[in-house]
Amino acid sequence: HTCGIEEMRMDADAFVMERLWTKSLARINILWQELQVPQEEQAQFAGRCFTRVSAENLQHITEEIGRLLVVRNAILRVFGCIETREATLKEVQRLIFRFDMKDYCSIAHIKEELQKVLSKLRLETLDCIEAFVSWRECTG
Repeated sequence: HTCGIEEMRMDADAFVMERLWTKSLARINILWQELQVPQEEQAQFAGRCFTRVSAENLQHITEEIGRLLVVRNAILRVFGCIETREATLKEVQRLIFRFDMKDYCSIAHIKEELQKVLSKLRLETLDCIEAFVSWRECTG
């Protein structure tokens, strides 16, 4: 009886390992496509880690997925910072347009608004730089 139970446990472990393997390969391929990882780099990694289903290879694949997710998140942060900064630049343009059209309560009011927006733009520029530095650090 113990032999049968042990055999079933090994079959279950193999089944779980195979499912994890399949899901991990699908996930890493999606990330490679999203991040436009060069074919040569994909082939090198696959040559090292896709050769056989094993806990060690699955660990390497899982670590690579984690690394790729960090890169992806860093890229998304850079894009988000750029979009936010661009929106603030549009606010500056809007204020300039209002000034040109003489559509303001007073020069003091427009000056105050402009100072606030420029201060916001300065901070958003720093955010962009920090996001870009973080992205560079995680991509080597």
